[in-house]
Amino acid sequence: MKHSYLVNGYDTLNLTKLDVLDDLAEIKIAVKYLVDGKELEGFPADLELLSRVEVVYVTLGCQRTNGV
Repeated sequence: MKHSYLVNGYDTLNLTKLDVLDDLAEIKIAVKYLVDGKELEGFPADLELLSRVEVVYVTLGCQRTNGV
């Protein structure tokens, strides 16, 4: 999101089709990128660097509504 914002400069976000997440017990969200143990400031644009990235995730539990 940070990279997307820097590139596009938007001020709102519209999430659609969230109902497809209803079957998931949890969702993993990337919160930072590490290369050689060092945190990057944002998503790497260099493909060689990207191939060495370790993604750090936060796992969130989902509130299931069963389609309601």
